[in-house]
Amino acid sequence: MTKIYKLMKITLTDRKFKRVPKEEIDELFAGFFRSWIGTERHTVKIRFSKVWAERLKPKQLMESQIVTENPDGSVVYEMVVNSLTEIASWVASRGEGVNVLEPKELREMVIDIAKEIMGNY
Repeated sequence: MTKIYKLMKITLTDRKFKRVPKEEIDELFAGFFRSWIGTERHTVKIRFSKVWAERLKPKQLMESQIVTENPDGSVVYEMVVNSLTEIASWVASRGEGVNVLEPKELREMVIDIAKEIMGNY
């Protein structure tokens, strides 16, 4: 369930709004990863090393995620997201031990971000 919080101001108006069906709202947020809302749909597979797996096991990244545990202690998360740009930045910020398995486009985006970061140093 998505919650709205951190509202700073509410103003009462006479304006009328058409109710959006719950199904449309659920569909809009189905691939919601962190903050990006959109209509794209991308199935991604990301492998997390044993160290990352231990950090992530108590957390649910996405409502519709599929987690596969590997014999070496690593895990593969498969999920549908609505922005490769957003998840690419998130993956790149994790550093070592996080590998994009699919799609190729996401893997290339993460590599480009990593190269840009290295360019700072």
